[in-house]
Amino acid sequence: GAPLTSAGGKCFSGNTYHGYMDDILIYSRNINSSEVAALYNDTSSICSNIGMKDAVQTSILSLYPNPTHNYFTIEMIDNQTFKSVIIMDQTGKIIGQEVGTFIGSHTVNTTNLSSGIYTVLVQTGNNKIARLLVKE
Repeated sequence: GAPLTSAGGKCFSGNTYHGYMDDILIYSRNINSSEVAALYNDTSSICSNIGMKDAVQTSILSLYPNPTHNYFTIEMIDNQTFKSVIIMDQTGKIIGQEVGTFIGSHTVNTTNLSSGIYTVLVQTGNNKIARLLVKE
């Protein structure tokens, strides 16, 4: 494969990868050899690497309609309770937040949001669930 050159002029070369990429991890520090091995063996928690240590599987939450125009609804299976909904833009800036005790489902007004892609972070007890939302 062709070598990659960083903005600082350093050159990286290696074998060309032919396959699919399913995870992208970004670190703000160097990782050690055991962390590299854990990534290679797929035994690490991706969410802990991006600061969402308490992330849980998103299958317990539905977010619809997505894409959305004026509102979206968060629905939890088994009428689980959640206590906050945070909407962040692509830079991580908090655009909106609703705090309360929501049982089972909650509808959020998005008329004040510009078109784009947002992260919706739902807090349930000590857990956080992140989903992407497209506003048209």
